[in-house]
Amino acid sequence: MTPIISVRNLKKVYRSFIPRMNVVAVDSISFDVNKGEVFGILGPNGSGKTTTLRMVLGLLRPTSGTVRLFNKMPQSLEVRKSIGYLPEKTTLYGFLNAFETLRLFGAMSGMSKRHAMERAEEILRRLDLGDARRRIGSYSKGMARKVAFAQAILADPELLILDEPTSGLDPLSAATVRTILEEMKSKGKTIVISSHILSDIQKMCDRVVIIAKGRIRAEGSLSSLLTREGYTRLVLKADPSQKEMVLKVLSDAGLSVERIENDTVELDKLFLEVLGKDGVGSCS
Repeated sequence: MTPIISVRNLKKVYRSFIPRMNVVAVDSISFDVNKGEVFGILGPNGSGKTTTLRMVLGLLRPTSGTVRLFNKMPQSLEVRKSIGYLPEKTTLYGFLNAFETLRLFGAMSGMSKRHAMERAEEILRRLDLGDARRRIGSYSKGMARKVAFAQAILADPELLILDEPTSGLDPLSAATVRTILEEMKSKGKTIVISSHILSDIQKMCDRVVIIAKGRIRAEGSLSSLLTREGYTRLVLKADPSQKEMVLKVLSDAGLSVERIENDTVELDKLFLEVLGKDGVGSCS
């Protein structure tokens, strides 16, 4: 099967004249993204994630190497119509409101005015952006980020590329974004996510690459990368006073117990559960 994204020996070198030096931002990386999977790109600040995405999209010319999207050049008009893109920085026209912005992006994507407005109303309602007719220039960072995400998914693209999709969003909005992405995945869409929020990557991605100093340091499925060989996690429903008994049973069975501790939930899950109980929002 031909991958949706094929990257081969991709390299980007920035040349500086003051002082005279070359900076290697991306150093000969290769990876494939297959149809219908959610693919994560991880790395610290300055690792080359955003530069990689911009080269994949054809927005930045590589120093060497090749990129193919749908087995075509990224600059192809046919390819561009099949892609939704959310950049790292939210850059929108401040004098337009959310509906006007999405109608503009819909027209650029070849959507009819009616279809674009129907999709805009649906997406903005799901993102709980009730004040969609106010100028974007007066929006908070989180509200503007919702509009930027809405434009990325407006035309229901086959390939969605997201750079820090939940940056600036509150936990409820971030959960809604994750739910929308899960729905898109279930429809066979291909999604690439670059994020510093590791919990987002762990919840959504099938495979990841970890990039540091422009090079891929690890690649594979999350299950294979996160599995610790020789360890099995056992979750028991028991009263804390029963710890000693549990330890004795396991020890008698010849098992070595490294530690025993109370089970906990993730903070974002607790936050959503609390708000859900108060009727503020629903958990997912």
